[in-house]
Amino acid sequence: MLCALNEKGEMISLVKKTDIQKRGQNFFCPVCHKRVILKAGSSRRWHFAHYYDTNCGTTESESEYHLKGKEWLYEWLIDQGFRAELETYFPEIKQRADLYVTSPMNTPIEFQCSTIRDDLFFTRTLNYIILNKKPLWILGGNRLERLGTYTFKLNRMEWMALNETSFTPNEPFLLYFCPKTDLFALITKIIPYSTTKIIGDLQFFPRKQLKYISLFKDKHLYKQNNIHIKQWLQMKTNWRVYPYRRRTTAFRYVSRMLQSLNKDIPLFPREAGLPSHYLFWIETPPHLWQSWLLIQCIMPLSNEHTIHFREVYAQFKRLVEMRVFTIRTLPLIEKSHYSFAIMNYLVLLCKIGILTRVGKSTFKKNTQIQIPNTLDTALQMDKQVQLYF
Repeated sequence: MLCALNEKGEMISLVKKTDIQKRGQNFFCPVCHKRVILKAGSSRRWHFAHYYDTNCGTTESESEYHLKGKEWLYEWLIDQGFRAELETYFPEIKQRADLYVTSPMNTPIEFQCSTIRDDLFFTRTLNYIILNKKPLWILGGNRLERLGTYTFKLNRMEWMALNETSFTPNEPFLLYFCPKTDLFALITKIIPYSTTKIIGDLQFFPRKQLKYISLFKDKHLYKQNNIHIKQWLQMKTNWRVYPYRRRTTAFRYVSRMLQSLNKDIPLFPREAGLPSHYLFWIETPPHLWQSWLLIQCIMPLSNEHTIHFREVYAQFKRLVEMRVFTIRTLPLIEKSHYSFAIMNYLVLLCKIGILTRVGKSTFKKNTQIQIPNTLDTALQMDKQVQLYF
């Protein structure tokens, strides 16, 4: 902790060590009001800590990395003229935020460097939302796992930390901060290609150059680059060449559908596995659920026949309930729903000529779905489809 009460009941902050005017005085936790220890050594950042026998459930052990980051984020906000508080306690939900921006947005900020349980992360987020205070999770830079120039690995906690702006509802962002380098890292243009892996854009910003309000107001931060087609095409090639790495329920389900057409899983339709918007909602890899949609909902139709979005969504929802397809839990994404991914894929099929939109949610089939006969043919057909992006 960086804040505690002194013997007079005054809040003391270790951000400015001049607040500590007298050694030997007692300090108390602002939440449970039990005595805490002032750890003011030379090897670590000054901080307060509970005694071992405490049962205060609002604090957890904090590393030097976390304490330093929390302090620098506080200074970052104050330097920009925001009214901010350190370690604000919300008694209604029995939670303490690392930081709280009281003006102009009333936003709790959590700086999370270690992994916590999924249910705890979700509950803490939901509790703030219940108070009508949507939080901002800033992840420790030590959590950023880069696989390549445009590829990254996210665990479930990172997925639940996804946030959104009013002008990019189909492109959420992740924000990291590293107190060792004093840099923010912003990941945008997030397009998942597996349960944990994504293609995205990464930008670094010195702490003193990134403005807090820009995260929600500055469209230039969220560059409207084209999808990284080269990287995506490589992912699609991997789905075909190395298809048996993880045989999930969805994999087995779609594999049986293809086998009924005398095809194996590497020969899924060329129009499947496309980088449509809102893919972040669906944990199941896109080549699997899009193959299902093509084979189940579109292939049986004759040309010129129509299909309605609500029919496709109802069938997809049933498979979610049967745990064939998996939807991500994204508590901070409020302006969309996983149904948006299905609708956007139908719109994308119009772009490549499979469908024509004839109403707000009605589509007409134009041509037959092409399923390749060999792996070499499939790879060539994939390159043809990518020309539409």
